[in-house]
Amino acid sequence: MRGMRERADQFHVRIHGHMSEHQGEVDYALERWGKRPPEAMANADLLGPDVLLAHCVKINKNDIDLLAQTGTHVVHNPITNMKFGSGGAPVPDLLEAGVTVALGTDGLLSTYRLDPFETMRQALNLQRLLAEDATALSTFRALEMAIVHGNRALENDGGRLLPGLKADLTMIDMRKPHLTPRSVGDHDNLIARLVWSACAADVDTVIVDGSRV
Repeated sequence: MRGMRERADQFHVRIHGHMSEHQGEVDYALERWGKRPPEAMANADLLGPDVLLAHCVKINKNDIDLLAQTGTHVVHNPITNMKFGSGGAPVPDLLEAGVTVALGTDGLLSTYRLDPFETMRQALNLQRLLAEDATALSTFRALEMAIVHGNRALENDGGRLLPGLKADLTMIDMRKPHLTPRSVGDHDNLIARLVWSACAADVDTVIVDGSRV
């Protein structure tokens, strides 16, 4: 683990790993090091703003505080966590503590469908189910996690439409029947339609740094 930190610093690359996905990982860390996974990683200098940790399901308040203090990023994988019965990450608590929480799919072997729209929906469903509260995670927050937090976690200069930032755009065909009716004004439902109704097949055009790909 310490060697990984040395190599990351040497080659100026980021570190990605999975942490506290299920209780067995926490028990292993306590038995081997006498510490919970975040503290054990901190002792090996493996927490920080260049680190992305997937899952973080079995974490407590002290773990969250440590992640926030070190600027470590978390990647929430709701579909695979539900599929394997691992539980759900305390996303609202992480966000409240100031932790960047991006969304992930955990790969084809775990999720089968690499659809970011489905991931946003399931993140909402899981958090609301865990809290038994329909306001536990807002639709806007889910979209923000997918776009703004995703870019922030990877240190990409994107995720927002502002002068000077990379021109990264995903254009959605909103004329599909399942994306209607579209309402505007006091009850604008654009974000709700994108998060709750859209799917990968609705993507019409993708532009990366100004180039249509």
